[in-house]
Amino acid sequence: MKEIPIGISSYKQAIDEQFLFVDKTKELLYLVKKQKFAFFSRPRRFGKSITLDAIETLFTQGLDPYFKGTYIAGNNEDGSPRWNESVLPVIRIDFSSFVANSLEDFRKLFVALLNSYCESFNLTPVKLKVNIAQAFEDFNKELVEHFQKRYVLLIDEYDAPLNALIDRVQDFESFRLEIRSFYSKIKEPKISGNIRFMLVTGITRFKDVSIFSAGSNIKDISYNPNIATIVGYTKFEIENYFKEYIDIAIEKLYGCKLTDISKADYQKYKNYLLDAIAQNYDNICYDSLGKQSVFSTWSINNFFCDATDLDEIAFDDYWFENGGLPTILRKYLQNHLIDFSALKQKEIVIGKDDFMNPTALQSMDLNVLMAQTGYLSLTKGYKLRNGAVLSIPNNELRRSLSRLASTTVFGQFFTDSMQRLEPFLVNASAKDLFDKFNEILAKIPRSNQLYNFENEYAVKTAIQTFVLGAGINCYREVYESKGIPDLVIELTDKVIVVEFKYTKDSSTVDAMLCDGVNQIVSHDYGQSFDCEKQRLRLAVVYDANEKKLVAFKEC
Repeated sequence: MKEIPIGISSYKQAIDEQFLFVDKTKELLYLVKKQKFAFFSRPRRFGKSITLDAIETLFTQGLDPYFKGTYIAGNNEDGSPRWNESVLPVIRIDFSSFVANSLEDFRKLFVALLNSYCESFNLTPVKLKVNIAQAFEDFNKELVEHFQKRYVLLIDEYDAPLNALIDRVQDFESFRLEIRSFYSKIKEPKISGNIRFMLVTGITRFKDVSIFSAGSNIKDISYNPNIATIVGYTKFEIENYFKEYIDIAIEKLYGCKLTDISKADYQKYKNYLLDAIAQNYDNICYDSLGKQSVFSTWSINNFFCDATDLDEIAFDDYWFENGGLPTILRKYLQNHLIDFSALKQKEIVIGKDDFMNPTALQSMDLNVLMAQTGYLSLTKGYKLRNGAVLSIPNNELRRSLSRLASTTVFGQFFTDSMQRLEPFLVNASAKDLFDKFNEILAKIPRSNQLYNFENEYAVKTAIQTFVLGAGINCYREVYESKGIPDLVIELTDKVIVVEFKYTKDSSTVDAMLCDGVNQIVSHDYGQSFDCEKQRLRLAVVYDANEKKLVAFKEC
């Protein structure tokens, strides 16, 4: 059984060491044959870097040995080879390695990379004269004169230096102009004419860096249906490439041995498993026609590794820790007040131009940013024609968004306590809950406008945000046959029902508490949940003058 390549970004390493490899060369062939200057965006941990590495390997090594048996190594219907181009020099620039505190350091790092190629190719080293654009022009001249052929230019994480400077306006502008000069230079015929193929990747689409400006020869193909599945896994790929891992997962999840069950039972368990995997990691759509979706690469790889290595299978949230908080989003959240509840709408509709057109980072639409960073996706089944229909595609991303909200609102307090919350709730008394709720509320900065506790809604939403972030089911305003409890926390064997009351008059606390208790009892709150679960029900009162919960009673 081939090992899953977690964290492997080298295509050649994946092949040489016989890691499990999903053949994406059909999409890759379209990319290098049908496009010349292209850009596509994807969130972190989706496979952009290994895609670039595969392209580099194709152009520098040819088909043999690294593409043996793949789609691209086959023949067309007329018998002609799908790929027969000669090898070319490849220049690969990873802008994430150029994140620097000063423009001078950025320039030095850029020139150092060019000169590493000069050393490899035995070229005359280039010097920094005016900017990186001039340095690259000199490098281009040396390269073409030496090889007497065109070359391939691959640019990874083009937006990384700018993302790092979102909160430093002056530095952002100076870096933007520097990077803009580079792409403007590439558009000139004396350079572009020497490039056989150019691909730029990143997370965001920035306005005014000359990639997306009028007259640019770089085409944004982020949502081109022909490359919609170039990163990420399709259901077909999971079934065909991960078959051995699927079998292991079935045995562990359903407590059976495959040799002891019928083909019908095997198919039933397999369908159950694939449906569960899909609910958690599927429906990420980069197809403008809304027909194709993919599973998260990082999440699927980690899920099957855990399914193999651990005694019990859990559909964990793998992506958040490694891809869920890129620099651009982290810094954006530091400077903007976000209503996370609005992002959890079933569908968010925005204009096509607003979605696709590049924008200034500081004024970027939040929904666009959340799509580019991976929390929202085009909704499968809707064409990106008259507008973009966005939604949270799966359970992992829904939980990740909740965790992002909790991390943003509560900071380190949430990070330190989230793992202990569920065990606490399992054993908590009414008094324990009352104290914990007050502790949670006290950790929110009063400067947070969304949680200024001017009404009951803000109080219960704050607690719900914290609980959801810890991966625990928590429902606000649950509609039951006899009434609507304010908040319900659902655990495996326990249901916690809370009725909130809010007052700005301390003299009414007792009366409001009594009213809350009566609501719970008369409407039998919590009756819609499993009757075999333990029910803990309590009424609480928030006093706006005291800025905390001041009374509670178990019902």
